[in-house]
Amino acid sequence: MSSWAARLSAALLAAAVLVASFVFTMGAYCIAAPVLVDRPALGEATCGRFLSGASALLTPVIGTIAAYVAYQQYRTARMTLKLHLYERRVEILRGVLAALGGVFREGRVPGETIPELLRATSEKDYLLRKDLIEYLDELYRKAVLGYTLHLEFEDIPAGPERTKLVSQHAEVIRWLTEQPAELRQRFIPYLKLADDEL
Repeated sequence: MSSWAARLSAALLAAAVLVASFVFTMGAYCIAAPVLVDRPALGEATCGRFLSGASALLTPVIGTIAAYVAYQQYRTARMTLKLHLYERRVEILRGVLAALGGVFREGRVPGETIPELLRATSEKDYLLRKDLIEYLDELYRKAVLGYTLHLEFEDIPAGPERTKLVSQHAEVIRWLTEQPAELRQRFIPYLKLADDEL
């Protein structure tokens, strides 16, 4: 909510509370004065007109207060949804980064990386937009390629074919090791909460 809207809603709420307080005080006086005071300052006719006018005035005041409370509930629900989405999305980011950790440790794609990536990105289609989904799919394909290339060249004797596979493998590993920074950058729009929403 912008600062001017926050100030306006606070001013409306304050005005509604002041009007309600005045009406309540005057209503209590009109009801209690004839019983407790010998000569009330306001007569019975004046109090009757005031109470009938006050009941008409209280309807918009109560409506204003109810609208303010409803808006605050809407904001709270919206922020709760954003926080839940944040938590689910950051789980994906952390899971992918953890899965890529094996590539850094071993200089190849370990076998457990593939299921870890699948597990980490299992909810991506429901929580992320198409561009990031496609990027995560590409990252998964490259991890699988790196894993299979290593398996292929591992049993081939030295020669041009092995050199070609090792070169392809090195290129895939280089690409994978560059992805944590890219991954964090791509997740920024999904994880950033505006300061005025907190």
